[in-house]
Amino acid sequence: MSPNAPTAPAPIIPADVSAFAAEHGVAEYVAPLLEMTRSAFSGAPVTVHVEEDAEEYNVRWIVFLLDVTGWDADRLFKAREEWVEGLMRICPSTQLRYFTMGMWASA
Repeated sequence: MSPNAPTAPAPIIPADVSAFAAEHGVAEYVAPLLEMTRSAFSGAPVTVHVEEDAEEYNVRWIVFLLDVTGWDADRLFKAREEWVEGLMRICPSTQLRYFTMGMWASA
């Protein structure tokens, strides 16, 4: 990270995310994954929420959603690779299904 890189404010873990994580036995991974996400996508604002699959009944997961407005493809690729490696390092393979990451950019 360069000394002039913008720092996004620390996101709050909403109560519904904490409740979902506790219900599925993954509460201990949420904060470390959030910190890793903030590190991998340095400077990108991140929000955390629970999302339900639009097509599959009762399939939900915790989403780390990042605003990557202005990022080029190389930076996005590197950050995403770092995120996937961090996810696999922090979270047991049996619990990976409860977490995902999304990116969006404004025009």
